[in-house]
Amino acid sequence: MGDPLRRPRVVPGSWLELLLLLLQLLSAPAPRRAYPVPICWQQGLNCRVKNSTCLDDSWIHPQNLTPNYPKHVQIQLRLARTQQGDLVPVVHIEWTLQTDAGLFSPKGAKLSVLQLNTNEHLCVEFEFLSKLKRYKQWRFAFSHFVVEPGQEYEVTVHHLPKPIPDGDPNHLSKKLLVPDCEDFRMKITTPCVSSGSLWDPNITVETLEAHQLRVSFTLWNESSHYQILLNSFPHMEDHSCFEHIQQIPAPKQEEFHQRANLTLPLHSSNWCCRHRVQVQPFFNSCLNDCLRHTMTIPCPDVPETSVTIADYKSLWVFGCISVVLVGFVFFLKTKCTTWRQHDVAADELTLPIPDPWESLAHLRSSPSTLRDRAPKGHRFY
Repeated sequence: MGDPLRRPRVVPGSWLELLLLLLQLLSAPAPRRAYPVPICWQQGLNCRVKNSTCLDDSWIHPQNLTPNYPKHVQIQLRLARTQQGDLVPVVHIEWTLQTDAGLFSPKGAKLSVLQLNTNEHLCVEFEFLSKLKRYKQWRFAFSHFVVEPGQEYEVTVHHLPKPIPDGDPNHLSKKLLVPDCEDFRMKITTPCVSSGSLWDPNITVETLEAHQLRVSFTLWNESSHYQILLNSFPHMEDHSCFEHIQQIPAPKQEEFHQRANLTLPLHSSNWCCRHRVQVQPFFNSCLNDCLRHTMTIPCPDVPETSVTIADYKSLWVFGCISVVLVGFVFFLKTKCTTWRQHDVAADELTLPIPDPWESLAHLRSSPSTLRDRAPKGHRFY
């Protein structure tokens, strides 16, 4: 086998180095960090935390001595106050340096948080301003990455400098799924409150005659319009068979916290019987991204036909009589077939018995015949 493929080493001052440095400046935005300013200083280590792009100089200038990967990496979801007083969800990251020969080689660490659905990449760097001079469980923590409700993230801890292209990785990654605004902890955060998490519309739905649906809900204390979305589905199917949208104008101040009532049309067929009603507000704080509240109405139960014991007895009697009749007909058919075959066989085996007087008269009337048939040397008297 040939030599493994290797990345080309970047020559200092080359155009590729300049391009990578330019990408460093333009690639990732500064991370959103919660208040207060993070501190990584410890006794025996001078350290600082700074904003960073998600690239590192060690990618351009590989080094031979690199630290080992981090251990005991833990991530948790916590709530923190920003400098403006907002309550926001943050990801808390903890990790430990390994106490091996590579303990004295790290020059820092890089933390990155990748939002999976948007690929937004936020990074900070722990820069060690002094060298580690003794063996101990060096432990670090960071709790200043602000995350969004209902999103999934990948958190990675890199030790610096990063390894050469063909070296063993010295980083660990974990995923974090942030609950949405329906979670009891997230409901009180500033992002969820801004999207209407504290509003409880208390939706009620009633099916009326003439294929109509009555919807009622409680208005919020804001003069914003609402939109009611109706989707109907067949029983045990997810393909919509009917859709309807109805707008509700912004209420007046005296109508705040009052009940709004409206009637929606339904599909004329009874098989389109499962309905989903959504109330979408358009509050000033969230506009088109406000939380939608949903109410589902299942198809009505089909009443089962009641069968009495007398009905079951009649069915049993009828079934028994039918079985007996079928068996009797089959028996007669088999018996008749057997009798018919027996008569045919008897006719074939029965031979006619000749009359002796007729035979004697025939012999007397035909002596020449007997003479001709008699063997030679014999005579008839």
